[in-house]
Amino acid sequence: MSTTSPETRLALGFLTRLALVAPVALAGGGIADGIAGLETAAFALAGVALTFAIMVVAFREGARFGIGGLMVAAFASLILGLGLLTAITVPLVHAHWMRLGVFATVVIAGYLVAVVLEARRVSGRIGDDGLRPWRVLR
Repeated sequence: MSTTSPETRLALGFLTRLALVAPVALAGGGIADGIAGLETAAFALAGVALTFAIMVVAFREGARFGIGGLMVAAFASLILGLGLLTAITVPLVHAHWMRLGVFATVVIAGYLVAVVLEARRVSGRIGDDGLRPWRVLR
């Protein structure tokens, strides 16, 4: 699979959308809790980016086995990514710079915004391609 395959572009789109969220998340963390909030927001964004990177690899490999393989890869990458995010976070819960409120907000917002923006892009492209023949026929 090349990086131009649709499933790889979809997974890379999540990373791209996360990059759009990053400045706002970092600024919000810094405003909410100073340097510690900024450090926590950066850590949270790195964790979410890691889970999206796992998704890129899983989508690319899963797509080789058809739609069923892609669905298994999507589910497995979600579970693996969240497990890894938990594993790297739990030991740092009591770190002097960790602010759990900022961390939770950035992780949840990072996932939601990236997924919603990418889903809108993909839906728009699919819908636009599907509606194009109607425009030609009218």
